[in-house]
Amino acid sequence: MANTPTSTSEQSLSRFVTRKVNALYGSYSSGSSLSKKQLSELRKAVGQDPARFPLAWQYVISAEDEHAFPEDAKYRQGDLPTQRELAAFTALTLFAVHQQSEQRIMHAAGRSFGSAVGELVDKRTASIKKRFDSLLQARTYTAMSYHARSLVQLLKQEEIPFDYGTFSEDLAKLQSPKHRSSVITRWSRNFVYGFDKTSSQTPTHS
Repeated sequence: MANTPTSTSEQSLSRFVTRKVNALYGSYSSGSSLSKKQLSELRKAVGQDPARFPLAWQYVISAEDEHAFPEDAKYRQGDLPTQRELAAFTALTLFAVHQQSEQRIMHAAGRSFGSAVGELVDKRTASIKKRFDSLLQARTYTAMSYHARSLVQLLKQEEIPFDYGTFSEDLAKLQSPKHRSSVITRWSRNFVYGFDKTSSQTPTHS
């Protein structure tokens, strides 16, 4: 896999994905038939090889005005997606699943994925943590994407949003042995803090 993430490229990827999800939601909420079609194509492609879903893949990397895929994250050689291209594809397809039929946007700037899952466990059942642990322990990107999808579907049920821009950065890092452990550590920390925070807000009765 090409192109190990750098600080600058991570930021450009985050900005790109954030603009994309905001644009998708803006068009979707205004009743755009094109946006509904794009979200539908992205949902079909969740957890799949981009080559099998060219319409979704083309939308992710499309050079449409200010939403063009960042130059420093594009492929340089070979046919396989770069780490950041694949991260953007995964993030946007998961957002499409998360956003389906929701009235408010499921992207929340500054809200980490780990914290969102911590809130989910607090609202549902502690057994969900096993799914989060499976994600952290996944050894392949395919397995990681599978477990992430499972959690996003549960987050959707509770209408818990998170930051898809930062999430895309993390997905790129998870593909790099050099950066993988830092993401796992941060997600684990955010999970605990998110869980503790929501638990402390639960009303108590004397």
